[in-house]
Amino acid sequence: ILLAVLHLPQTYLDGAVFLTKDKQPIIAMTLRYDRIDNFWFVLLHELGHLTLGHLSGERSWIADDLDLANSDFIQEQEADGFASAALFPTDFDLDATLHLTSRDVISYARAHGVHPAIVAGRIQYKRNNFRIFANLVGRGEVRKQFII
Repeated sequence: ILLAVLHLPQTYLDGAVFLTKDKQPIIAMTLRYDRIDNFWFVLLHELGHLTLGHLSGERSWIADDLDLANSDFIQEQEADGFASAALFPTDFDLDATLHLTSRDVISYARAHGVHPAIVAGRIQYKRNNFRIFANLVGRGEVRKQFII
């Protein structure tokens, strides 16, 4: 089950995953950042928690603020790795290329079968520069796909 819920003001929740009493997994996403790249990363991050068995025993839910540096939490690193592996080839290095154009990003995305927003978002994140390729990340394109 996938739920899209309104972002709660003054919170930083991006997504959550939990199990019902019957062990039915539910992923909830706030769409806090209304961008294509963020939607897919958050969704795959939460799916990573499920796939990697992070919900078991006493832990039946995980709530994520993906802006936090979760270096202390191995499960968050693993879920990030799961999402990255699903979105990018293992040899992805476009974010290390110094001089990139929008055309470079689009060509790379097309050649690797991913949406340009995902490639642009990864470059923004790795460079900590959310202005570059801002026109490619699909801002304003996700929320309107859901009834919230």
